[in-house]
Amino acid sequence: MMTISWVRLAEAQRSRFAGLSEQERFAYFLAVQCGRSIGDNGDRCGDGAAGVGLALCAATGIRVRADADRLMREVFTGKNPGSDEIQAAFFVTRKDRTENNRVARKGSATHVAGVVGRGVALSFEYPRAVFRTLEELWSLCSLWDYDLRIRGLDRAALVRGAQEGAGLYEMEGSFVEYFEEVAE
Repeated sequence: MMTISWVRLAEAQRSRFAGLSEQERFAYFLAVQCGRSIGDNGDRCGDGAAGVGLALCAATGIRVRADADRLMREVFTGKNPGSDEIQAAFFVTRKDRTENNRVARKGSATHVAGVVGRGVALSFEYPRAVFRTLEELWSLCSLWDYDLRIRGLDRAALVRGAQEGAGLYEMEGSFVEYFEEVAE
């Protein structure tokens, strides 16, 4: 009987990962999260902002943790991003509403999906993270009275925020075990 050598597989993935661009690493770490359970049952990825934050940290080495609205307003500010840029899709409410015991004001983002590429995103939906086309997400947004906004990463804003040490830039605790600090 044959079994997978997880050590060899991990080593092969590490060398492949090192040669990828930031956008490719972002997409890779989104894809790794596909199928992951979503919810408050002790799993690793509780929501879209956390999942996108994990992929951003893996891609850039910069920790980021914020809700969907702050990500859209402070980190993903690039409008009409190119296909080679790190992108996220935001559900922006068309009216004031209460969601998850908080009030979401008209124009605020309440959900984020990481764009993997070529019109596909990883959406963190209960009960698990799934791939959806941007067209599917647009249809869901319309049905639920949201707009879908695709934004590109503003890397300078990400770096600036990390240097300022703002509370926005703290990774969700459950992800810290996957990363280690390296002296520059």
